[in-house]
Amino acid sequence: MLNYTPGNKNLNQSKTAIIVLAMHRSGSSLLTRMINLMGIPLGRSLIEPNKDNPKGFFEHKDIIRYHEDLLNNFGMTWSYPLNLPANWTKSSEAQFCKNLILEVLQKEFNNETIFAIKDPRMCKLLPMWQDILPEFNTTAKYITIIRHPLEVAQSLYVREKLNYEISYLLWLKSVLEPLPYIKDSSCAYITFAEIIQNYQMAIAKIGSNLDLHHLSSFSHNNYAVKLEIDESLYHNKSSNIVKLSGSSLENQVINIYDFVQNNINDYDTLIANLTNAYNWLNNMTQFVNPVLLYLYNEINTRDETILSHQEELLKSYRQIDKRDKALNDLYNSASWKLTEPIRKLNKKLIKKFQDHFNE
Repeated sequence: MLNYTPGNKNLNQSKTAIIVLAMHRSGSSLLTRMINLMGIPLGRSLIEPNKDNPKGFFEHKDIIRYHEDLLNNFGMTWSYPLNLPANWTKSSEAQFCKNLILEVLQKEFNNETIFAIKDPRMCKLLPMWQDILPEFNTTAKYITIIRHPLEVAQSLYVREKLNYEISYLLWLKSVLEPLPYIKDSSCAYITFAEIIQNYQMAIAKIGSNLDLHHLSSFSHNNYAVKLEIDESLYHNKSSNIVKLSGSSLENQVINIYDFVQNNINDYDTLIANLTNAYNWLNNMTQFVNPVLLYLYNEINTRDETILSHQEELLKSYRQIDKRDKALNDLYNSASWKLTEPIRKLNKKLIKKFQDHFNE
């Protein structure tokens, strides 16, 4: 812990929310945990660790559930790459979700002057949060963490069998869609590679960019934070991945990532060029959304068929393994060995009978 003391009882005091924005599988859990270890509360009801994130997700259970329910109400999931309906923030579904989230914020953070929220779905749902936070007397500071798109796509394929092209489109939208809402706010961009290579400098940079002194004065000897950097959990490194699809979309997201990586410390240049990319994406999706929807459904149908065939093959392999094991047990059994002379005699008698019959 550094020089932030939670538990301020002045409920009317303005608050600061650190909003962590990222595509799924981009290292946002690691970043959020590091922020948490430096004194920024996340709330008490967090999603439990699992095999995908053995150290934890550091996401609030209720907020995640309300986000998922809202997307489901619009016929979407987190992996749906198309836009939400026009004026969706004015819908009754969005208003209901806002009220539920405000209840969570009041319950968890009413006594705090600063807190952090992380959910990759917020890249899509950020316009709603622009309405929520002022009602909670809160100003947002944003951290956008970006990971190489090949690493993200490979990780999502391993975990979800998600089509590479869908992963690339989701990656692109997660990087670009929040721009209209964050570019004039206090915002820091960081790459996952920066955190892995030098987490001290990465956290200090975030603290400086966001004017959070307890982050910018981060102790290089903070052992608890250092323990979170477990490179054995850094799978699917881009240096080990050849291009996955060779498509133009793959090339486009790689080019955007390379630009981000090369200009990560030049905020004005970064925002200007990402804004141009956002305008290109926005114009493109307006015209090709119907085509994308068709392709999305076609890809999902195809992938479900492939998965079904894979499950049938796996079932057959298991049956074959079971049969082979039974045969092996039989051949090694005492009864099989004891009856071997009888089987040999039986073969001789059959052969003798066949020879006699053929004469």
